[in-house]
Amino acid sequence: MRRGARAGLRAAVAALLLSGVLVTASPAVAATKAKVFLTRDDRLQAVPRTVPAGVDSLTGAVTALFAGPSAVERRDGVRTAIPSGTVLREAVVANGVAYLRVSDAFAAGGSGDTIDLRLNQILHTVTSAADVGAVGILLGDEPVPAAGQDPGALISLASLRKREIIGPVPVGIAAVQRRLVQLRYLPARGAVTGRLDYRTSQALTAFQAWEGLARTGDANLGTRRKLNVAKIPVPRVRSQKRRMEVTRAKGVLLLVERGQVIRAIHVSAGAGGATPRGNHSIYRKERMSWSRPFSVWLPYASYFRGGYAFHEYPSVPAYPASHGCIRVGYPEARIVYEFATHGTRVNVV
Repeated sequence: MRRGARAGLRAAVAALLLSGVLVTASPAVAATKAKVFLTRDDRLQAVPRTVPAGVDSLTGAVTALFAGPSAVERRDGVRTAIPSGTVLREAVVANGVAYLRVSDAFAAGGSGDTIDLRLNQILHTVTSAADVGAVGILLGDEPVPAAGQDPGALISLASLRKREIIGPVPVGIAAVQRRLVQLRYLPARGAVTGRLDYRTSQALTAFQAWEGLARTGDANLGTRRKLNVAKIPVPRVRSQKRRMEVTRAKGVLLLVERGQVIRAIHVSAGAGGATPRGNHSIYRKERMSWSRPFSVWLPYASYFRGGYAFHEYPSVPAYPASHGCIRVGYPEARIVYEFATHGTRVNVV
């Protein structure tokens, strides 16, 4: 490393850092999971990594951090402030401090804010992997300070600007889809495509409505955070009998079997409260039903009261929009049709 570049980095680090409270670390030798902190804009994004067997948790986590985001994570907007090509030469815990000896690339470029973000990434990754309260950066052949010696400039929580931490949250559309499958908003088979397709957008709309979020139909950050902590919807009635529960205001249909929700589906009920409230039951089914009042075919129609039915419709907006029927999008309409056998109870609120 050029003498000027090394001196510049040391000066930047020293200006940002104060010493911290130190504790003892304990390395792991079996395969473990690590939490690595990358970036999303000026925030920290926690992402999971696997530390191979035989590699201690500290070395494995920092090595994964320096490797940066995957291609999927990059497409999702995850970045890193650590320069490309940075290599961990050595990781040593001494006197309660994690000392990292890094390659020359670590000193490449960056303003004060970028360096602060870079050091935040290192501090949070290290303190998640090892039981320490501070980190020291070693450049070149700098020795690890011995007990009683000046530890030098240390990275600690007190020395850096506090950053918002995101996650861990689903990263990439495939991960979002897998989480929607777990929460019953998507079916177990065929739904994980890695694309924000119509079916996924409709599932996200149902999830957002159920959780009280803005119904955008996309995988924004607020939705991902909620996906990470949400639970499978709970039906209003825990009857062992097959039933369908519709919440008109939220536009969500729950398919309930033996007291458990097996699917939660976005629907659009009648505008102005036109869909009748109360307890009903499926009494007529037509694979392709002709609506005389509106001169339109209604695929996968399951009637629950008079001329009111669940049926497929090309437009299923995030608000009540029908004349009273309950619109269901493709391909969920067939699933609803097959679930709604004759006599199935339907509760509308």
